[in-house]
Amino acid sequence: MSEITVEWIAMLLFLVLFVGAVFTEVFWLIKKEWTSAGRAVAYVLITDLFSFTLGSVIAFVIFGIMLMMTFGPAGRGSRAPESAYWAVSLIAIIFPPLLLLISKRLFLLIFKIKSGKTAWLYTLVSSVLLVLFVLVPPPLIYFMFIYLLK
Repeated sequence: MSEITVEWIAMLLFLVLFVGAVFTEVFWLIKKEWTSAGRAVAYVLITDLFSFTLGSVIAFVIFGIMLMMTFGPAGRGSRAPESAYWAVSLIAIIFPPLLLLISKRLFLLIFKIKSGKTAWLYTLVSSVLLVLFVLVPPPLIYFMFIYLLK
């Protein structure tokens, strides 16, 4: 199997998992009777698409900044310590899930769906599950196909 095919498989897996996560979260909100179907769909789509889009753009910009850090002034290399690269990488990795968590909680308030301790718990659980079940499997499948099956 070529690497391009594996890349498409990983991308399609991400899209299928993302759509599945959206449907699951919508049904979760409806089953708990927190809101109507329309509000649940709007809430889930707005928070997930906003967080994934903005989080990806910010992570891309941060990694671009890190690339510029390696080039240094006028392309002569950098004198930045290794800890600076670790710090920038950590920010790029932590920012998107944190943005997802904050946007889900904020939009629960905006849509007047739920508040209090249960809203915080829902926000935390849904954000962690979304990251684990949507963002983790595609790179694992890609790694498995490219490196382990050669």
